[in-house]
Amino acid sequence: MPNPTLAQIEAEVRTRSKAVVEAEVTGDYKRAVSFFTSDAVIQPANAPQFQGHDLLLELYETVLATATEFEGTTTEIIPAAGGDMA
Repeated sequence: MPNPTLAQIEAEVRTRSKAVVEAEVTGDYKRAVSFFTSDAVIQPANAPQFQGHDLLLELYETVLATATEFEGTTTEIIPAAGGDMA
């Protein structure tokens, strides 16, 4: 989307955030991982980092699968001055 408005950016981020949380809650870890870039890194507290889809899927299937509850809510979205999102 060329030159999206802040409202469009927020709507897209909220839609994707809701979808990834839904995938996590339902145990659809392959779908959850698909929202990350291929070189994404997750660094859990007191644990090694997990980088890339294969290791992120491993993290989901081993650590996150044992969670008894999962919830996530996007509260604030602040794009960079150039419109980039991290």
